[in-house]
Amino acid sequence: MSYVGNKKFFRYGTLFAYNVTLKKRYKSRLNSYLKNVSATRKIILKLKKKYKKICSMQIRNAPHYGHEAIFSFILCRFDLLVLNPIFGIKKKMILVINLLPKL
Repeated sequence: MSYVGNKKFFRYGTLFAYNVTLKKRYKSRLNSYLKNVSATRKIILKLKKKYKKICSMQIRNAPHYGHEAIFSFILCRFDLLVLNPIFGIKKKMILVINLLPKL
């Protein structure tokens, strides 16, 4: 938390916006997002029961040798690595669940 960026980001506490009304056309998109976040949180809680140390990271492009070196470094120190690819068409939650190991 002593990092300058963190201090700046949290200078107003956890308040990011107030007196905001979401437009009707965005409500279904927001609800879908919140549902996916909730489902992902449940999956991570299940994984936490099985694995002692879990690391997660986002990648913006297709995995390459640089990623491979980072992955192997992480897997030497953690029991599980959860990747969140954020490129191309967004995948539905069902596809993300199928990528995770069976519990």
